[in-house]
Amino acid sequence: MPKSKVTVVVDENGRVVGTQQGHGGIADPTTGIVASLSAGPGQHLHEIEYDVPRLRSGADVTKFHDQLEKHLKE
Repeated sequence: MPKSKVTVVVDENGRVVGTQQGHGGIADPTTGIVASLSAGPGQHLHEIEYDVPRLRSGADVTKFHDQLEKHLKE
């Protein structure tokens, strides 16, 4: 599986509070929609490349966020 560009927002404790596929500011080639995440007070953005699994449930998203937290701490 090729790595995907992912933008990750973490809080001051390194906990993932949000993710976005892509690095924002670039129009989706199919729809033309542009979206990007912003970090709030005490939060930080990380633009990384990561193997993004298929997310089918809330439990999948939680597991993915846990994996990202571990990856960012390495």
